[in-house]
Amino acid sequence: MTELDPLINRGAADSFYDRVVRPSLAEFFGTTVFVFIGCMAVQTQDVGPIAIAHGLTIAVLIAGLGKISGGHINPVVTLGVTLSGGMFFVASIFYFLAQLLGGMVGAAFVLAVLPENVYKNITGGAHTLGSDVEPGWAILAEGILTFLLVFTVLLTAVDDKKNKLAPLAIGFSVVVDIIAGAKTTGASMNPARSFGPAVAYSKYGDVNVWEHHYVYWVGPICGAGVAAILYKMLFATGNRRLYIERFDPKTVTVHRVERFLKSHKMDVQGNIPLVDLLQDVPEDEDLIDSPSPSPKPCLLFPKDVVTSDLYSVDGDSAECFVDESLGPFFGQLLLHPYLVKGVLQFLTGLIEMAEGNTAVNQEPPVSTFFDKVVRPVLAEFIGTTLYVFIVCLYPAAYGIMSGILQGFAYVFLIAGLGKISGGHFNPAITAAVTLCGGVPFLVALCYFLAQMIGGLIGAALVLGILSRSNYELRLGGATVLRSGTEPGWGVLTEAILTFMLILTVLMTTMDEKKHKLAPLAIGFAITVGAMAGLTVTGGSMNPARSLGPAVSTLKYDIDGVWEYHYIYWVGPFVGLLVATLIYR
Repeated sequence: MTELDPLINRGAADSFYDRVVRPSLAEFFGTTVFVFIGCMAVQTQDVGPIAIAHGLTIAVLIAGLGKISGGHINPVVTLGVTLSGGMFFVASIFYFLAQLLGGMVGAAFVLAVLPENVYKNITGGAHTLGSDVEPGWAILAEGILTFLLVFTVLLTAVDDKKNKLAPLAIGFSVVVDIIAGAKTTGASMNPARSFGPAVAYSKYGDVNVWEHHYVYWVGPICGAGVAAILYKMLFATGNRRLYIERFDPKTVTVHRVERFLKSHKMDVQGNIPLVDLLQDVPEDEDLIDSPSPSPKPCLLFPKDVVTSDLYSVDGDSAECFVDESLGPFFGQLLLHPYLVKGVLQFLTGLIEMAEGNTAVNQEPPVSTFFDKVVRPVLAEFIGTTLYVFIVCLYPAAYGIMSGILQGFAYVFLIAGLGKISGGHFNPAITAAVTLCGGVPFLVALCYFLAQMIGGLIGAALVLGILSRSNYELRLGGATVLRSGTEPGWGVLTEAILTFMLILTVLMTTMDEKKHKLAPLAIGFAITVGAMAGLTVTGGSMNPARSLGPAVSTLKYDIDGVWEYHYIYWVGPFVGLLVATLIYR
């Protein structure tokens, strides 16, 4: 078992039952319950209860089953965790099968429980595309929504195994995704959730639920893959992240490899006597048992430095070993004599040609420019992009659910990205934190730029996904002053709401940096602020959130968006200054 096993509890025993069967059974039952409740909730025909039912069910299942299986309940979550090094490849196959079977069983229960007319009215809970939504844009929407979900899982549950807010953060991400994408694709983000109801509804032929079913596989798989790649390359902490290290291959690596070859009676061409390759090793080594009477395979690389991602040769002793995270099949495959020979020939060739760079997986330097500036700025850019996208995608931008959408989004974004950048996603928050000495001025300027660009891109994605009629109906998600409201009162409203938000941020993060409830406190402040400002300004409190959609509306020349746009800059600026002065 490697150290990258945060989302699967393998138990104290090493039996196949404890490591694979028991977690897979948990995934089966969890997915069955999730699909059943999710499909039953569709009866309400109201996006709010539907989203909350799905999200809270996921949160409850993770809290209950997480200690057994990790509480994936979703094939693409399992895919993301596997790609990021969080579980065995072989175990993930069992997870996939259990989740798909659970989805079908849960959907079958819905078919059995509901009267036929009710069941047909909700299409059995199956997912179909919204009106005027092109399949290509639907794949993009599902990909982005799934990226948000899997990225949250990786940052809150995989990267930080002690994050007690992980179940809530993941559940809130599901709530937000469904509210945002309900009228576009239905916001599945889960092939098992889409596949089960589609199979069950095949009993009736009045609606072709399979016409665009591929959208609910292609989109989530791509979103999960991108999330895993970005996590591993940029946002993982400690030795979970891949990075480039400089070293001198001639003085270090050649010596180590030659020592390794010599200790195992191999020449530089990789010729390996078969009897030496298959010799027994000490019983205390962490081995994968081979069927009797074949001897145990020799382990290949130094045990203390090899991880589940990339191999490197290090250490004083040249004990060989198998990376257990690859599973028995792949572990033994890597020990085939001819494959070993080819790998070693390739390795020695690389050493001779090396210029001085290699990719390794170990603890990166603490005080690099990348860690201090680039990585936090990228986190602000991605967080702001996701935030503006999901807020603007919501079809009833001025409904009460808009407040829940914005607040819940902040909760899981801060829970995931807060440890990297502070989780601002708002120029007003960055300005206040900078004035209080929390962020260097030059870094703050980079934050501003990243947030503005993120807001523009998030709004542009909504512009591309929605048809013109749907886009204009929602004003592209732009915030505008309500009719009958004086601009001065609009500025005051935005100032007061921003004041409350900024003061909450400063008191929970600056005053007590390890406040465990800070994401919830900030998210709820945004929720009540958006609800309170609903009928006046829309409750923006965020210039990046207002600027991005306003710029996107220029394509269709929507009236009234820019007339009082200054309100969403002046109000937050005044509010942050007052909050900062009071805090200081």
